[in-house]
Amino acid sequence: MNLTKTRIKTILTVFSWGIIYASIILQARFSGREFLSAIDFLLLFVISVLAGLVLKDFKAIIFGSVGALLFSVFLMFVVLTLPVLLSYMPYSFQGEFVYLIAIQIIFRIMFPTALFICFLGGVLGGFLSEAIR
Repeated sequence: MNLTKTRIKTILTVFSWGIIYASIILQARFSGREFLSAIDFLLLFVISVLAGLVLKDFKAIIFGSVGALLFSVFLMFVVLTLPVLLSYMPYSFQGEFVYLIAIQIIFRIMFPTALFICFLGGVLGGFLSEAIR
């Protein structure tokens, strides 16, 4: 498989975008807040703009933002369900309940505002990278 520098840079940017995205949202959730604050939204926007600046190509930005969002949802689901995955809670009794609550928490925090900010910041970063070029 021939991976060029551009493709490796795109893959690493998408993965790091997803990791940072998930960490900002999980930090807000674990600090006891039900919803994201204005500072959290600002951080998500700045990270999305920076990712858009790095990716530069509009197609890569759109697919990259979808990939980063899916990866961040996966990471958040794994982190929120770790007690069941590590068998600290019996699956037969509480496992499905933990999965249900984790999905509810993720979708309540992510959609629609955080999703919109991710796309908007990425597209703005792409426009800025074109203007700088």
